[in-house]
Order: sequence, then C-alpha cells, then structure tokens
Amino acid sequence: MAKDELFRMMMGQVVAQAVFVAAELGLADLVASGKRTVEELAEATGTHEGALRRVLRFLASHGVFSESEDGGFDLTPKTELLRSDVEDSQRPAARMWLNCSQAVCHLLHSVKTQESGFVKAHGKPIFEHLAENPEEAAIFDAAMTCIHGGETDAVLDAYDFGPFGT
Repeated sequence: MAKDELFRMMMGQVVAQAVFVAAELGLADLVASGKRTVEELAEATGTHEGALRRVLRFLASHGVFSESEDGGFDLTPKTELLRSDVEDSQRPAARMWLNCSQAVCHLLHSVKTQESGFVKAHGKPIFEHLAENPEEAAIFDAAMTCIHGGETDAVLDAYDFGPFGT
C-alpha cells in the first residue's frame, strides 16, 4: 500500500507533464464538440500519432480524457477544466507548468545551495525571464488568475485597504 502510494507520488511530475502537453496542444478544446480519433487530434495539432496516442492513453488512465472501445477520446470532468472557454478553466495553470517543472528539476540544487531552481533552469529570476518573454508572461498572468482569482473577494472583504493609496 505505502509502496504504491509512494510510486504514484514519484510519477507526479510525469502526470503533470502529460497534462501540460494536453493543455499546450489545446486537446480539450478540440474534443469539446465530441469524441475525436487520435488521427484527427494528431493532424489538428501537428503531432506524431503514435506518441500522442500514448500520452492520451496515459492521461485516460488518470481520468483525464476517456478512451472508447473504438479508440476515440472524449472529455471527462477533469478534461472540461482544461478547456479554454469554460469558467474556472485550469488550462493556463497547466500551461505554466513547463517553466515551473524545469525549475523543480533543480530542487536538489536549491536545497544544497539555497539558489533558485528557476534561475538555474532559465539563467535569471522569474520576473526578468517573464519580462523578456511576453507570451510566457501572459500565460503566467492567466495562471495566477485561475489559481488565485477566487481569493480576491475574500481578501477584499477581510481587510480595510482604505488607508492605503497604493
């Protein structure tokens, strides 16, 4: 039991990368109108059919997409959250994972040196990197909104910001 749970934890980064791929390719948006074949999805995304099939089947084993007997893929409640056009979409957060995962790969370096894993991965602090990469900055901003957007009203209700001009 503990061994299985530990293995699932170790696989977490692989699952996150697969979700990133699905989000980056916009697969949930492509399947939103109904079940699609891997061939259709690979053509629409410019990806390798066999490799995409493996990613989709892996995601289906985690409840992200469902695979039918005829090999088609469809939405699940988890996939719905990766759509661009739904309220509370988590697609931006999933897309942001690429930069974060590269930094997380340097966690041991950070623990040993107290230096930023993001700096190790990208050569500069995150906000400098984002200033030079506007597309990534837009994804980051959207991700922060989808991750923390629900907190804004609670913070505004809890604190009196009247005395502050900025």
